[in-house]
Amino acid sequence: MKKKPIVWVMFSVVFISLGGLVLLAESNSVVPKTMTKMVIADIGPDVPKGSFAARPKTTYLSGTRYGRIEEEDDPKEKLHQLILVSEPDIWMINLADKTAKHMVDPGPTFDLHFPAFEVKGLPKLLFSFELGHEFDFFEKVSKKKKYPKVVDGKKYDSYSVGVGDYTVMLLTEPGKEIPIFAFLFNKDAVVDALEYLNYQAGLPFNASLFKVPAGISVSEDKGEKN
Repeated sequence: MKKKPIVWVMFSVVFISLGGLVLLAESNSVVPKTMTKMVIADIGPDVPKGSFAARPKTTYLSGTRYGRIEEEDDPKEKLHQLILVSEPDIWMINLADKTAKHMVDPGPTFDLHFPAFEVKGLPKLLFSFELGHEFDFFEKVSKKKKYPKVVDGKKYDSYSVGVGDYTVMLLTEPGKEIPIFAFLFNKDAVVDALEYLNYQAGLPFNASLFKVPAGISVSEDKGEKN
């Protein structure tokens, strides 16, 4: 039940299209006005403390087309990964050696999704709980019903939705739509957990963040077709 690495998740979900062709075609023709920035650390029970996997990643999301994930430098592996999505284009970049692989989403629709939790057997509804769209999820599923909750002496607003044995819970700053923690439970056991170290919605869209940096050698990868 261990969650797959964030790199795999990001690459795999860009090929998931949940909307209709007409709506997606219309959204693709409009440059977004805003974006969301998140700095998130995986603090789940399967992630060893102090490991590279536990280091926070910075993510930018905008609309249904644009995504950016910045990982920290990993000198041991000679890897400093940057993932860019500007649908239908996807770049997997290693800033350490200044190389990149370019892939193209084969379509026919181009819709970026970023599920918070990737667990085998997770109900489809909970899989649709996505980073950057947390409150859209709870608005759709539970009309944003929230309850006060105290954890380790700290007060939060709590949102939760359960399907079968699984429950997604989001803890936020009281009275504000700012996530602090997200949890996935199987019955009473924590399967995975995320800590939001920074969350800024409604930032002005910056197109340069979704373009390949100067000095990167890009090669084509035609092998990834879903």
